[in-house]
Amino acid sequence: MRARFFLFLLLLAPNISWAHDAPFALTSVEWNTETGSLEVIHRLHAHQALMLAANADFSETRRLAVIGLHVQQNFEVMDEMGELIQLSVIGAEFDGDYIIVYQEAVRGASPNALRIRNDILMQTSQQQVNQVNLNIGQGRQTLMFNESHRGAFLPLQ
Repeated sequence: MRARFFLFLLLLAPNISWAHDAPFALTSVEWNTETGSLEVIHRLHAHQALMLAANADFSETRRLAVIGLHVQQNFEVMDEMGELIQLSVIGAEFDGDYIIVYQEAVRGASPNALRIRNDILMQTSQQQVNQVNLNIGQGRQTLMFNESHRGAFLPLQ
């Protein structure tokens, strides 16, 4: 009985490690009523994100800057009029096995709708999936992006 249990764990182990390094990024987009700004937080697997700076002998700070620039170039938010909301990278940091990238745009008024393009880390894996959680308006909405679906328009509640 005990041997079967260990055999089961050995068979399961590759699946557990695959899930840990799955090509997945999580983004949260929120409206801050106090500051009148759109706040965006991206959570990327460090191992996958660091592949963007793998060919260079950079310091940790420069690697975070490369990843921040990648996010800046591959994540766009437009308002209901189709105008690009200028998000600025305000920081990036390691958090265990993840890299967190922070963006912000001061707008004054909350948008009524958003058009989002999310190509973050798409060139590192064809299986990349990016989830965006929107906390604007009266509820939480979730969008999923992948190789064949990189953009979405969303009226806000």
